[in-house]
Amino acid sequence: MSFVIWLLLAAMCAIAAPSTTVYMDLSGEWKVSGSQIASGVLVLPLADDAKLPGDQPFVLEKTITLPDTALNGLAVLIMPFERAYTLKINGTRIGQHGTPESLLSPQANPIVFALPDGRLRPGQNQIVMEVSTARLLPIGQLSYPRDLPLLGPTTQLKMLAEGQISTRQLRRVYLVVNCGLQLLFAGILWAMSQGSRYRFPLRLMALFFLMQVVLFDAILAGFYFAGGSPTLLALSLPLYTFLATALLTETGVALAGISLPLTLRLAYYFLLSLFAVMGGFYSGPKMWIAVLVDAILIWKAMELSQPLARQYLTLLLGYDLVQAALLPPIQLPGLIMVGPLAMNVVPGYRIVIGLIFILMVVRQSARDRSERERLAGELEAARTIQQLLLPTSAIEGVDAFYQPAAEVGGDFYHAVDLPEGSKLVVIGDVSGKGLRAAMLVTVCVGILRNEKSTSPGLILAALNEGLVGRAGGGFVTCSCARFDEDGMVTLANAGHPSPYCDGRELTIEAGLPLGIVPGLEYEEAVVRGDRFTFVSDGVVEAENSRRELFGFERTREISGKPAQEIAEAARAWGQTDDITVVTVRTVI
Repeated sequence: MSFVIWLLLAAMCAIAAPSTTVYMDLSGEWKVSGSQIASGVLVLPLADDAKLPGDQPFVLEKTITLPDTALNGLAVLIMPFERAYTLKINGTRIGQHGTPESLLSPQANPIVFALPDGRLRPGQNQIVMEVSTARLLPIGQLSYPRDLPLLGPTTQLKMLAEGQISTRQLRRVYLVVNCGLQLLFAGILWAMSQGSRYRFPLRLMALFFLMQVVLFDAILAGFYFAGGSPTLLALSLPLYTFLATALLTETGVALAGISLPLTLRLAYYFLLSLFAVMGGFYSGPKMWIAVLVDAILIWKAMELSQPLARQYLTLLLGYDLVQAALLPPIQLPGLIMVGPLAMNVVPGYRIVIGLIFILMVVRQSARDRSERERLAGELEAARTIQQLLLPTSAIEGVDAFYQPAAEVGGDFYHAVDLPEGSKLVVIGDVSGKGLRAAMLVTVCVGILRNEKSTSPGLILAALNEGLVGRAGGGFVTCSCARFDEDGMVTLANAGHPSPYCDGRELTIEAGLPLGIVPGLEYEEAVVRGDRFTFVSDGVVEAENSRRELFGFERTREISGKPAQEIAEAARAWGQTDDITVVTVRTVI
């Protein structure tokens, strides 16, 4: 590339100013003094991975030999330096770039210094660059490309400098594209977070892309296109490192549902930020620590069977590996040339992460929607089956109302006329909710329909034996009553709320719930009354917005009302569980 520029400039010089014959490439070895470089030599232009010698001031010197003619109308083109410097020729100050006393690093653009006529002389001439102390500088791959220094006609060198600036800006067109895509990704992710079970992780990723544009890429774009000082870029690096690492890592932690102490996570983010401030040797360990943390999080996501988190963390691992590979000892090139454009691999990989992550979330959301539809179908089938299990024929004197809290419930009731003219009523409540509770209800109803005994105590004992080992760690509360024609009512209870008789709560022996311990016997109590009311705990445990329970006293006060009216009162108070109410009148 340098050779082509040299030929083009030589051709332009030959056409525009044939009398101007001096054109000299000032690249190669320059003598270094006042630095810590042992060889005392610095080769210009600097290689992409080269660093300026130390943080202290130093002096570059080069001796050139010129012909006897055409020494007027010349200038020196100096490559971009991220430090302030003063240019001298043959001991005379020609000009300076930046201010040595300023905290801000100067603009890093190629500078053309026009030489007064007569400043150059035939034969040997000495060019000196006095470079100031290093200020706040960009780190690693953020440094500017270094072009060769040249000596030649002023007009042509100014045109060449402008061309170099335009070329570098053109090579950074990816910044504009990158900012636009990241804003687009942020908007898509934020929109997708509405109503999604991945709401928090999606919003963290959206904030990451917004932070990239607002905090870093916008500053970088202004730096490249406006020729700004790298100081803002250097100052933003620790904050950028903290926020970028935190947002990316917290997204993975949230997706996987990993429980990590907040103090430990903050310490990790602060450590990487500290390494970013220190730079140099610490840049490599910083990235390899991030790679190690990514690998640990992937392992935890696999343990927790979180495929979306595992896939995302694998993308994050690749992102940190790319950044680590740009540093020693691997030190791959950070720019990939595509025609006249130069694409930076790190921002490019961020776009890859955003695009793939959106596709992964869309795919997982489609799977979730399909799974929800499947579960909804199963719940609807279970609800239909549960409705079929409830008594369908009316029994004289028995009024019942059942309102599950969800599609299927864990409450049940059973009412049947006995051959001798009695009536049997059973009400129960399975611990837990959902399909598991609903399936246990079917077991209870099946046992009741096949039970031959009419004794409430024996019925509860049979239910207990049938449920032991099938409750899956849960239990069932149940109340059973037989209403005889002579007005006698025989009751037995297995941990269920006591029934109400004529507006008062009955005091009967409450045995252990069913399905816990085998071989239990349940005591029976014989009472008389005109109206009995059986409720599940969904009535007494109804809770309003002030977290007040409906309670036993309110239930007792309305126990003489119809079953549906009692249930509706509990629902209006605030239903939190399945509600079942059965009322029985002994006097018709």
